[in-house]
Amino acid sequence: MKRVISIVFVIILALSVAGCKPAAQGEIDIYVPDGAPALAVASFIADEQFYNGKVKVHVVTEDNIVPNILNGEADVALLPGDTAADLYNKGAGYKLLSANSFGLLYLVGVPMENLNELKGKVVYSIGKGKIPEYVFKIVLEANGLEYVESDTPVEGKVALKYMNGTEIVPSLVQGLASYALLGEPVVTQVLTKGQARGLKIIGDIQQLWKEHTGSETFVQSCALVSDEIAGTDFIDALVEKLQTNKQFLLDNTDQLTSLLQSAGSALQVNFTADIINRCNLDFTLASDVKKQYTDFLNILIEWDQSVVEGGLPDDGFYLR
Repeated sequence: MKRVISIVFVIILALSVAGCKPAAQGEIDIYVPDGAPALAVASFIADEQFYNGKVKVHVVTEDNIVPNILNGEADVALLPGDTAADLYNKGAGYKLLSANSFGLLYLVGVPMENLNELKGKVVYSIGKGKIPEYVFKIVLEANGLEYVESDTPVEGKVALKYMNGTEIVPSLVQGLASYALLGEPVVTQVLTKGQARGLKIIGDIQQLWKEHTGSETFVQSCALVSDEIAGTDFIDALVEKLQTNKQFLLDNTDQLTSLLQSAGSALQVNFTADIINRCNLDFTLASDVKKQYTDFLNILIEWDQSVVEGGLPDDGFYLR
């Protein structure tokens, strides 16, 4: 009888140990690009005691995110959906935890009736070599509009001029540009500063994408976690925090700007619930967003295979 009890005890102990996850060691660094992706972790910045105070958020320029990952500085990183797949295919050592924003691109400028009015005009745009470029070009093609990359108007075509968002804002406000493709919350900066010019949101790219593809929206940014912390209990804490972040944003709009700035953001936006909602922030685990994510990548790859080198990532890409 004692032998039976001993065997049962060993089994219970083994199951108990198997169910315990190790704690993540040392400081945990989260890197996010400035702008809407940084909003997805605003509650982390506010909660200095999260995960025993070991978590530090770094808000950096979008161009720095990939180097932060390749250099091994980021334990967690938010970045564009296509870039995440591309890095995994190249063996970067990170897995997809979640999708965190689902399209936040808008065409802004002087009022117009439809996209055909962009013929012979210059549209200033963010995102050269990134999702904004790909999605907008696909939308233009779907509407029968030819485009060319040019600083000056081209008859019968939409001229695309790529610039940084911080450069586009004054160009629109000062009348040097009439149309631009931008993401929130920069869109709101344009609407606020460009009231005298009558600048408006004249196109919801997410809606235009839906009309073309039938998909509700697309995965704009997602969260990657390094293989080193993927099996720790920090992931459970991270998931719980990300799930409640949007409500934190809506409840604390008045302090968001100062919070983000304390982590390195250069944003100067008076956040409102409308701005938060236009950012289309959400939290969906990798396994739940897999179909929508792969459908989006398939459209991009069909349009240009070089967008995601190596094609669709295998199942090992999806953490949970």
